[in-house]
Amino acid sequence: MTESSKQLNNLWAALNAIRDMFGMAKGKKPSYSETIQRAQDIEPEVFHDDIGLIKQNKDPKIVRQYSQLAAAEGESPVKLISDDINRLRISKRNSQSETDAIDRRIKRLNKALNYFESQQMMFTENEILMRDFNIPSDMPILREAYGKHKDYQLNDNKLLRVRFAHPGKVEQALGCDLIYEVYDHATDKIRFVHIQYKLWDGDALYWSQATNLDDQLKRMTREICSKGYCDGSSYEYRCPHCSAFLRPTDRLVDQYSPLKSSGFHLQICDLDSYTKMGRRDKILYRADIEDSTLSSNTFDELFKKNFIGSRWLVKSEVDKIYKGLITNDHADSFTLHATEIGR
Repeated sequence: MTESSKQLNNLWAALNAIRDMFGMAKGKKPSYSETIQRAQDIEPEVFHDDIGLIKQNKDPKIVRQYSQLAAAEGESPVKLISDDINRLRISKRNSQSETDAIDRRIKRLNKALNYFESQQMMFTENEILMRDFNIPSDMPILREAYGKHKDYQLNDNKLLRVRFAHPGKVEQALGCDLIYEVYDHATDKIRFVHIQYKLWDGDALYWSQATNLDDQLKRMTREICSKGYCDGSSYEYRCPHCSAFLRPTDRLVDQYSPLKSSGFHLQICDLDSYTKMGRRDKILYRADIEDSTLSSNTFDELFKKNFIGSRWLVKSEVDKIYKGLITNDHADSFTLHATEIGR
């Protein structure tokens, strides 16, 4: 794999983590163009417009068209699109012939309208709301390791705090991790899930090719799986093992590849039962896990309902986990850390 191809796919893995994160927070995954907007908001130095993947997929063609029209005419794109939709609807009502082409155009315009409205309304940064939440200063949010944060309003009662850590040189990244937490303000407790993103090589994941994968999985097993953080109380229904997951992700061929990714989530503690031994090292085949993993939507729903992820933990327990997970080696990966905070 060339250096540029490696960087492309590392950024692609990070974009998938950001998309999954907002999907978990909002209950609906954003489009990839919306994900790129969020990524640039979180870390503009990493996800900048000079990168082909970003430039090629940032905005749909119709969005770019109305962005340019709005700038040229000094109007908002929402107004321009709304005016065009109304004009087309009038034409459709007055038409004496087929209107299928008009219908398709209206459909495309409505998608563009939703896109621009989402930029105004969805994940709005709100510093006043942030102060109203009165977040405790001793939350285990890895201030030193993760640096600055961004806050996004989810609804009137919740916000999402996001931190993004990466190596000094982005091209040196070895992978991507997502740590997603839910903080209960009333009980002062936290539950979490940790997801490790790795890229398929065709229809397989080769340990010999995935840099540091074995060390990362061993660390997650040692610090999460073996500690029993997913064990619930005797009266609580929960899946039996579910705080740490491997998320194999489809690789991009080049910056013009269509943006799509299968949503496999495989429990780390079950991994050995699905891997096979190759000539050099372990191999995980896509066909062996297709019927045994959680899809993206199922994963999000189960986590929201507290069927997967850790049980509720006190902050001191979470601090211990992070001290074991965040090592010098870990600094060579993209790490996305999100905390969902309720009033």
